[in-house]
Amino acid sequence: MLNRWRFLVVTLFTYCLTVERVSTWLIRSGEPVQQRTEFPFIAFLTTERTMCTGSLVSTRAVLTAGHCVCSPLPVVRVRDHTETHCCSM
Repeated sequence: MLNRWRFLVVTLFTYCLTVERVSTWLIRSGEPVQQRTEFPFIAFLTTERTMCTGSLVSTRAVLTAGHCVCSPLPVVRVRDHTETHCCSM
């Protein structure tokens, strides 16, 4: 029984450390981004196989690499830099 509790505590501790570090993954050119609002023109595209970024060039267009949108159709996530939630386009 003690081993189960020890395993649970170690697992939760590891999870908490990982979740805490996710917010520090905002990196540009090898340097941490100071504020989330520093780059409000960035879009994040995902498919089953790839993850890409793009630049917002208008209210309806994202400029990205061709391999990011070939197939299947990507999910595009754009975050309003004044809010904390994401929404799909």
